[in-house]
Amino acid sequence: MFWMSGYDPIWIGSFFATFTMPFFLMVLAGALVISRTSKNLPVIQLINLSAVAWVVYQISARGGFTTPSEYVAVGLALFGAITMQLYIHIFSNYGRKPSVAIVKWSSII
Repeated sequence: MFWMSGYDPIWIGSFFATFTMPFFLMVLAGALVISRTSKNLPVIQLINLSAVAWVVYQISARGGFTTPSEYVAVGLALFGAITMQLYIHIFSNYGRKPSVAIVKWSSII
């Protein structure tokens, strides 16, 4: 869409807002050889929310929506941000507590 829209920068924000979830899943799949992630994925959240802020900034700098494709860009950015936040706060958390067996074993080592 970036190319088709004549290099409209709003699509950069939509890309980064939707790219964070597949990127995170690649990390989990081991494509990048990272075995653990940080709690709440702050770097990915920062990228995701910054991308949404970029899209909102682009719309406000233009004085509002001027083409129908801008609605699509905003929708995609919001979809990416919402799904990433839902994944982090609902699916990946599970409200787990540290295992007593793991804590005991780590204190032995």
